[in-house]
Amino acid sequence: MATYYVRPGGNDSNAGTGPATNQAWATVQKALSSTSGLVGGDIVYVAPGHYLEQVTIGITSPSSTVQIIGDVTASQFTGLSAGIVRLSGFSSAGNAAIVYTGAILKGTSKNNLSFSNFIFEGRGTGTSGNGLVTFLTSQNISFSKCLFSQDRKSTRLNSSHIPLSRMPSS
Repeated sequence: MATYYVRPGGNDSNAGTGPATNQAWATVQKALSSTSGLVGGDIVYVAPGHYLEQVTIGITSPSSTVQIIGDVTASQFTGLSAGIVRLSGFSSAGNAAIVYTGAILKGTSKNNLSFSNFIFEGRGTGTSGNGLVTFLTSQNISFSKCLFSQDRKSTRLNSSHIPLSRMPSS
């Protein structure tokens, strides 16, 4: 099991293996890409901040759960204050121009991923495979303590574990 870090001021050329800016990655996309090296049992801590990204999960489906944790207390990071962890399709904190439409987090045939303490916001198109967060033919995907805001309409998941059932590829 390894621990990885994403933070504002990081760099996707870094190894991602430490919480300092010269160690951490800058994007959630890098953490979940096919080149990150994540395997089952790994943990990714994401520092408070606004991450303007559309993330397509590229890691090979692990055999055990990978945890992606929004570190709202910034306890894993020095020099940062507590705050929200926002993965967004809007240019700043949900009140500015739309940069991305469609899913801001998506995966096909991806399994064993757990997300906690995130705000996911954007403008999903509502068409098949283009919701705000979309997992097709995926299993054991869970969200806890997350807020989903599509076109400024929010749904909060406060449960300790919300599993998504296997979804058809339609």
